[in-house]
Amino acid sequence: MNQLTVNKAIWKGHQMVNFPVTFIMIVGFGLTIYFSNLGLGSLYTGLLGCCTFIFMWLWWSIQTTKWRILAFGNVRNVHELKRRAIEEKLIWGDDSWFNRTEIWTAEQKSKWAEIEKKFQKEDEF
Repeated sequence: MNQLTVNKAIWKGHQMVNFPVTFIMIVGFGLTIYFSNLGLGSLYTGLLGCCTFIFMWLWWSIQTTKWRILAFGNVRNVHELKRRAIEEKLIWGDDSWFNRTEIWTAEQKSKWAEIEKKFQKEDEF
């Protein structure tokens, strides 16, 4: 892939992570409210609401790692990208517990180990 700018990488992150999560949330919780108003029963509507939350989190956990590999692997200014990604709510800060919920394959971990070497260099402006 060609080099990405930080702005393009952030936009790609929104497309891969945040927009789908927002869509899942709106549809899932909308259906939960709809079925609740139909009198479907609190067990089923509660289950649908919980499944929606789990699916949202699962999507985020898988797609965030894919985005990290794509974005940080193709951007020169990784420090700026990391700062912006945290500001834009694409990733959590280093000290966050939520980072532990990201789902990484062995191949992704290997690629990320190579990408982390880029953090040893200063950004170019």
